[in-house]
Amino acid sequence: NKKIDVLSCVPVDAFFMLLPLWPAETDVHSQRLVPFQLPSIPLDSRRYLLVFYKTLQAETDKASSSSSPTDPQNILLPGFRAIARQVSYSDLQGTGVRAPEQGLSVSGPLEDAFKQMPRPTSATTPLSSPSCDDIHAAQLSIIGSCYSREAGVEFDPEALIELDLCTVLGGEKKPLPPGMVAEQFDSEQSMTVKLTPIGSAVMELVWVGGLALTSFGSQT
Repeated sequence: NKKIDVLSCVPVDAFFMLLPLWPAETDVHSQRLVPFQLPSIPLDSRRYLLVFYKTLQAETDKASSSSSPTDPQNILLPGFRAIARQVSYSDLQGTGVRAPEQGLSVSGPLEDAFKQMPRPTSATTPLSSPSCDDIHAAQLSIIGSCYSREAGVEFDPEALIELDLCTVLGGEKKPLPPGMVAEQFDSEQSMTVKLTPIGSAVMELVWVGGLALTSFGSQT
């Protein structure tokens, strides 16, 4: 069987990054308070988060009249979606992309970060290269959206849960009140989530990357 390129769904003009999903170090205070010797993680067990920034089509159309897409100095994105998927070390073989060798810097006890590393997603590699626009078929998650630099980046907690970057607190489900349908009841219940140490580090890097792409462009 022909191996599918996991980068096939990244648009050719999109900026992307590959983030390791295991910890390497923590802050000095946490390491002194809760010492922990990080075990070695075999290459075959390492997971990565492939993140790319896709320009919002509507914003691209507006910007096309005022900036040249061929200008190498212009990397300004008026708006974007941050799209991600988990990949393994074997998925990256033959892609020409160098896998990170060092893990992430986290905050808090290093042991907590190690125990809460994202589990492999249940999705399997697609049998054929899907379209870049087919988010579901490509097993991608839209983890954040930015409609303008002033509005900032809005992260989707459900996508972060799907990628095992945050956990749901108080998971017990309340009984359905009389006379209320399940869909209405579920929509009215608030969901409290907490980022894992790895999830917090990932979200910070995605936010910083988005800030850079909405801040740096050629002067007009």
